[in-house]
Amino acid sequence: MMSGLQSQPVFSDAAISLAGVSDSELLLTLVNSSYRGESSRRGWTTEADLIAGEVRISESALKEVLELKGSVVLVYREAETLVGCVNLQHKGDYLYLGMFSVLPEKQNAGIGRKLLQAAEELAHQWNLDAIRMSVISVRSELIAWYKRNGYADTGERIPFQEDGMSGKHLRELEFMILEKKLQQGKKILITGATGMIGGIILDRCLSHPDISEVVSLVRKASGVTHNKLHEIVVSNFSALEDLPEVYRQIDIVYYCQGVYTGAVPADEFHRITVDYPVAVAGMVQKYSPQARFCLLSGQGADRTETSRMMFARDKGIVENKLASMGFSSFHAFRPAYIYPVTPRKEPNLMYRVSRIIYPVIRMLGPKLSIRSTALAEAMFLVGLNGHKKEIFENEDILQVSS
Repeated sequence: MMSGLQSQPVFSDAAISLAGVSDSELLLTLVNSSYRGESSRRGWTTEADLIAGEVRISESALKEVLELKGSVVLVYREAETLVGCVNLQHKGDYLYLGMFSVLPEKQNAGIGRKLLQAAEELAHQWNLDAIRMSVISVRSELIAWYKRNGYADTGERIPFQEDGMSGKHLRELEFMILEKKLQQGKKILITGATGMIGGIILDRCLSHPDISEVVSLVRKASGVTHNKLHEIVVSNFSALEDLPEVYRQIDIVYYCQGVYTGAVPADEFHRITVDYPVAVAGMVQKYSPQARFCLLSGQGADRTETSRMMFARDKGIVENKLASMGFSSFHAFRPAYIYPVTPRKEPNLMYRVSRIIYPVIRMLGPKLSIRSTALAEAMFLVGLNGHKKEIFENEDILQVSS
């Protein structure tokens, strides 16, 4: 099996799943009623005026599709009813889309667009950069709908020959080949990009050739401009706006936003440390459950959630919440004292003193300090390449960054 097909596909819409052999009878009814015969005239995808008969796909042809290597059939269910489907086949460097059907009485309800989105999610997971389909060239209304959804006419035409099984053609027909080019490279979501670690990671993302888009959620505009960067100013991270186009197809999350202990009251510290990242993670999980989530946590995070220290307790709480959300992987980074390689205005007296005595702290061993560039590099690399480890203590971070 091809490497891109080894893992089970994941879709952002819970109503979409892989079809099985047990769905064969329902699939036959769905596909044939969507395109052929009088029943298809209740919807706008009907081919009844172009091809005679009641059969769009035969039982044997469907069986072949279900058993074909590199082929999956996605179904959209409402309760126990199968109302939509699409067949997706791995064809070299693109995904072929066919057997696209929605029950006539359920058309114009957005189900077709959801199936198209699932197709893009699968292509993304299989590392394919385009989706192709063939449409009867006289289906102008249907072609216009596909074009509104990002597909373009390739100029390629293929004669539509009668096969003796799927009905007699009532006129001469040909296929138009449509294609949608998908986003190249990885899509990143980052928070805290105006901070010390987030800023370094942002720079790495913008300069890396394997990353094509960076969504940056900030509390105030950064002033950074780049053709890869999509910066969104968020006034309230606890009440994020539901923006599917922003959160779809996220590959990696770098969550670097935070606040220093003592800078705000306890309730606000909890809100920034726990509620904000959980809100962001919830939105990403809704639309990109396949994402890898990297959290800038802190040394001493207590996953028993019983520590008397607010910092340790809240960091443990957020790690537990994010680890249980079902991302493809979750990674918590627990640095000790972070030495700012680029000088900055230190937030408090403790940090001012730590910066002065850093040479001494560094000599005391790898558990007590880390340079800002090393921490950012470790987070960046784990996000980009993955890692078997979930929790990275200070020594682990140093090892990854070296």
